[in-house]
Amino acid sequence: MTFKSADAEAAFDKYASVNISEVAIENGYTVYVNNLKLEAGSLLDYADHAKYSYADGAKITYEKVFRVDEEVKDSDLSVIRGIFGMADDDEYTKYGVNGSVYVGTNSKDVTNIYGYYAGDKSNEMSFKSFKDEYINDTVDKKWDVSDDGEWVKIIDNNGDGIADYAFLTTFTLDKAVNTYTDNDKSTL
Repeated sequence: MTFKSADAEAAFDKYASVNISEVAIENGYTVYVNNLKLEAGSLLDYADHAKYSYADGAKITYEKVFRVDEEVKDSDLSVIRGIFGMADDDEYTKYGVNGSVYVGTNSKDVTNIYGYYAGDKSNEMSFKSFKDEYINDTVDKKWDVSDDGEWVKIIDNNGDGIADYAFLTTFTLDKAVNTYTDNDKSTL
């Protein structure tokens, strides 16, 4: 997404309940100032660039590509929700925020002999519909070994062959290396 001004970025942060600069650093977003890529830095670096860039009329862009089976963190979902709720067209008409959410290999809107295809999902569906269709909320943990001192119990409540619960118990073994006696009482 691209912000036209510091006010637009602050309004987005408030709407999405995140600080986009922090999310960019923590989650590996690519950041551009007027289409020039910034090297990964600290929040102070981004804030410093933003302060002077917005003052000079620059636009700041945050970009993130998620690979298949890559975890989408809650902060990323907040950013995506913000795009669905605030991002306008290329003219930044209402909020000063331009953003798109693409799925698959198509990263642009296309008009061809077969008609129009809106690659930007934020223009054609709600965030709830997008999340239901494209985001897997199920946490899949796969175990194939247990270490010494660990006990794994798998429970299939309904007999369908799919584990309903998995419990891991870790045992710790200590060794007494010395004792002493004081007033007929031994202490380890």
